[in-house]
Amino acid sequence: APEAVENSTQLISDRNVALEAVRRDGHALARAAPALRRDRALVLEAVKQSGLALQYAAPELRADRECVLEAVRESGWAIQFASTELQEDAELFKESGMWALGAIEPTGRRGARHLEEGAARRVDGAVSMENPGPL
Repeated sequence: APEAVENSTQLISDRNVALEAVRRDGHALARAAPALRRDRALVLEAVKQSGLALQYAAPELRADRECVLEAVRESGWAIQFASTELQEDAELFKESGMWALGAIEPTGRRGARHLEEGAARRVDGAVSMENPGPL
């Protein structure tokens, strides 16, 4: 019964049960057995439902461009759970929208260094990475 899975603290080891659970709530990935957290299709389903479920994916899937892209499309905040390399990917970082919010540094520890020049500036030059203002 799906309701029992939602309220359970037990690890989910059955793939079909896990798939049903993450389709209802992406965060159910947290209760999936470690082997299932490495299941690319299952992780993709989870992050499409809740981008923040990326935090429960196996490290190799947090470094998988497609998984991260789906996650940040659902929630820009998911970029923080991506591998360091993908946090610095210009397209993914821009897709997350975090640079526009000023929530995460666009250069340095997190974010795409190459967005620094020009990508966040309006044609009239009114917007800079330091103070993006309303977009």
